[in-house]
Amino acid sequence: MRILEVMDQPGLLRKAGALEQTEAPMNDSVRLAHPELAESSARLYLAHLEAIEAQAASAPARKALRDLIETTEAAQRLGQGLESADVTFTLTALEGVPASDRPGFLNQHQLGLGYDGAKLVAMGTEAADNPEDSEGLAYDCLQTALILSGSPEEVVKSLLKGSSWWAEMEARGLPPEIRRPIHIHPNDFDQVQVSKPFHTWCNLARVVAPREQDWRELMEVGAGLGLGDLVYQIERSGLPAKRSSDGVPPTLERTDWLVEEVIPSLRKTAGILLIHGFGNSPAWPRNDLRLINAFLGYEPGTPTDVDWVRITPKRGDWLWTLAEGDHRVVWTRALGWPWRDEYMAAVRHAIA
Repeated sequence: MRILEVMDQPGLLRKAGALEQTEAPMNDSVRLAHPELAESSARLYLAHLEAIEAQAASAPARKALRDLIETTEAAQRLGQGLESADVTFTLTALEGVPASDRPGFLNQHQLGLGYDGAKLVAMGTEAADNPEDSEGLAYDCLQTALILSGSPEEVVKSLLKGSSWWAEMEARGLPPEIRRPIHIHPNDFDQVQVSKPFHTWCNLARVVAPREQDWRELMEVGAGLGLGDLVYQIERSGLPAKRSSDGVPPTLERTDWLVEEVIPSLRKTAGILLIHGFGNSPAWPRNDLRLINAFLGYEPGTPTDVDWVRITPKRGDWLWTLAEGDHRVVWTRALGWPWRDEYMAAVRHAIA
């Protein structure tokens, strides 16, 4: 093993290349590079939902669980043939479910956003979602079905038009026809760069854009080459938190799945693992080192020293990289706020 120290050098930003554009799936983006992961995610989530259904306290929760199970099974069975009539679990399905029953809907085997065959895998701490938002939670519940089916346009339109989000999405500007799968290009609908230029997705685009100043091109509605083509984003924890300070370390169940199934598949097509965020307790780095070892192909339990390099004198501007053969891990601070120019340049250089 060797530590690759990243030094701040003049002209680093100009020299920092990007992932080759020719590697993006382009028009074949509905295709799954790793269908075995989608099947594993569905199988494990369905088993969890069925167990929760048997003990759910309220009738609305049992109804919503049954609808979610049937919708996920339909996506598993029909694939891209899934139609709106097959989707009985909608974005309003959890409105009548008591708060005490909602944690049972969380998916510890949630897959990520973007093309699963991308050259770069980005792992944040947890999804920046509000667990009290019933529509947001319902959308997360549907991710498995959307991935299995390729997010058919008819299904996505029907779901979104029945939500409170649709009017705002239209105001931001949707494509004339929804052509790109929402689970690969969610920013076609969110357009976070309009009001949140330092959103996690925006900073991720800055990191991987061929030229940093062109990062907005990856965020545009229906862009020929989008952020989701270049990066597959999958969170380390399956428990959402609106603020990073509220983040909960991954469950052992999730980390085991990521280490034993997800990362061994993703590393067949990805050469870089970008871990961003340090977590808020000692449990985080213990989990992170398991993910790092799995991506680099090391045996479980291999000792790995993390020798942080301080890029600027400012607190938190630390960076660490480690390479083994054709695989490299880059560990950075969290992406969701403004980075200093020197730090951004160093990270771009580290993944170039």
